[in-house]
Amino acid sequence: MADSSQIRNIQPLPPFSPSTVQVSEEWPPYHPVYQWADHHGVEDLEHYCTGGDHPTHIGERYHNDRYKIIQKLGHSSYSLAWLARDTVEEKNVALKILQADQPTYSRERDILRLVTENRANYSGSVYVASLLDDFIIEGPNGKHLCLVMPIAGCSVAQSKHECRPYKHPLRVSRSIAAQVLLGMEYIHSCGVVHGDLSSNNILFQIPGLAELNEDELYLHIGEPNQHEVRRYDNRPLGPEVPKHCVSPAMLFLNCDELEKIQDPQIIITDFGEAFLAASHNRDQLMTPISLLPPEQFFHEPLGPKSDTWTLACTLIQILDRNPIFETWLGDEDAIIADMIGALGPLPGHWWEKWDAKDKYFSEDGSWKEGKGPPYRSLAENLVSLARGKRWETAEMRKDEFTAREDLIKRMLVYESADRITVEEAVASEWVQKWAIPDITEADPQRLLGLLRETCDRFQPIFKEQTELEEAQNAADAAETDDLLDEDEKKWLKQYADELTEQRDRKHEEKMDKDSEANVVPGKPNRVVTWPPNGAWRILMLSDWMKEKDHQAGKGKGGGSGA
Repeated sequence: MADSSQIRNIQPLPPFSPSTVQVSEEWPPYHPVYQWADHHGVEDLEHYCTGGDHPTHIGERYHNDRYKIIQKLGHSSYSLAWLARDTVEEKNVALKILQADQPTYSRERDILRLVTENRANYSGSVYVASLLDDFIIEGPNGKHLCLVMPIAGCSVAQSKHECRPYKHPLRVSRSIAAQVLLGMEYIHSCGVVHGDLSSNNILFQIPGLAELNEDELYLHIGEPNQHEVRRYDNRPLGPEVPKHCVSPAMLFLNCDELEKIQDPQIIITDFGEAFLAASHNRDQLMTPISLLPPEQFFHEPLGPKSDTWTLACTLIQILDRNPIFETWLGDEDAIIADMIGALGPLPGHWWEKWDAKDKYFSEDGSWKEGKGPPYRSLAENLVSLARGKRWETAEMRKDEFTAREDLIKRMLVYESADRITVEEAVASEWVQKWAIPDITEADPQRLLGLLRETCDRFQPIFKEQTELEEAQNAADAAETDDLLDEDEKKWLKQYADELTEQRDRKHEEKMDKDSEANVVPGKPNRVVTWPPNGAWRILMLSDWMKEKDHQAGKGKGGGSGA
């Protein structure tokens, strides 16, 4: 042990500076830390390591050069999703590249193969993701399973977030709910439990998106927004990490647009947690805690009726603005207490197992003061689904509300043995009488033509937006770049500001001109805007649909009632 004189002679450490860090090549390997801004939707760069994500770059080709990387779609805790061009079939697809340390996720491939095989025999199969191709790639971080699936747009959850007041129109909500129920019925008919159903894993299909060529695609959703990756120690990047990280493309459909679409079709995705119902060996899922069935909290086997519970919670989110069970801190006990507040007492054998009951309840079983019930009861929650304070003014008639309330109550039952199956839910009065009739048909080829017309019309504006983005990105990078002096930083910022002013002025002039001349048919009732990362939101669907209806009317004699 050092004496006091030695301690007094210890010199303080100099201030830390990444540029002064010297790393000996003889050091054992360590995990590098990357310097990057928290760009929207970018994955954790620390996952680029042995057993982790595969470093992917725009323009790369995979599987004998068949699939060319075009854009970023998103990421999950165990995979990255890319928009790729299938150069053999000449269409756009979703390419999901799993992490190298996920050998068990070959189960996802096997289950996708299973639900792809018998699709022709079930109408609900069109609402379920299919497997187009799969292959293995080997990279610096290991071997990665790659799954090729049809391209889709934003999730129902993202779309709801774009709506006010965070819910879709009633007709759209009914259609989405019916499609999800029919899709889940098909999944269960294959002997599969999805295990992770949520509004985040229900995506909208965008007609015509798969058929666009590369130039049209970039005009519609924007070119990749790439950000340079650097290490904090200023050492060169290794092969395990990409040179650029990419923000995902924005493929939003908001409420106004969904109202114009004759058939807002969905697709159920993400089978990473799925398992065969006959296996009887699952007692834990990675589903969001607010959607988990109660049997998981008490370590009982999971099965198809676990999907019934999660499906009921998801239907409430689709039909209403709020989830029925909520917790801010991921607290299982808070969710259980919330369930009791909504549904009543737990079954006796679960009540005895629940160690935290004394936190919420007195010895006589009553709620402790200030502890509950924390949220609305099931009846109170379901009343909001009628979308009105009085039956005279509610969007939903009372007979429909009663039928839907009956369905949800039969799905949200504590004991899984007493819950109805998804097949029984599809056969319910509300689904058959109100939900399924709201599923209609659209004309994808006509939508594709209108989409291409929209791309041509707005190509000059989009090129201007790309130039502005480059200037803004340069100005942002200059703020943290030690190689530029203050005058250079000031000039870059001034240049970006000038481009912004020019862009805004041109847009105002164009909107005024269009308003006077009525150049754009079916002009939307709000200004077209772009998100900060330059990915083009799908805000012009109202244009297509109005033009679509107009052309359809002309083709049938031009009468509005045709």
